Amino acid sequence: MMAEKYATIEILDDGETVFESIPNGRYMVREFDGDMEMGAEFYESILDAEKHVIDYQAQSVCGQFIKYRHRGDSNDN
Repeated sequence: MMAEKYATIEILDDGETVFESIPNGRYMVREFDGDMEMGAEFYESILDAEKHVIDYQAQSVCGQFIKYRHRGDSNDN
């Protein structure tokens, strides 16, 4: 059975540091593959963080990277 990919969102306190520096974004998305942490990214908006979580987890479901778009993205018609 393939390990499950999932991601979590952590909301950082104002001025909170990560690896001894202030990150560029209050929302930290941590990526996991099974029990192994694969990486983290920082976002300034919760919507962008949620979008990344959905995209990352879709890799596990579909076996490939699928882009998820929110209404209002610049490519919407």
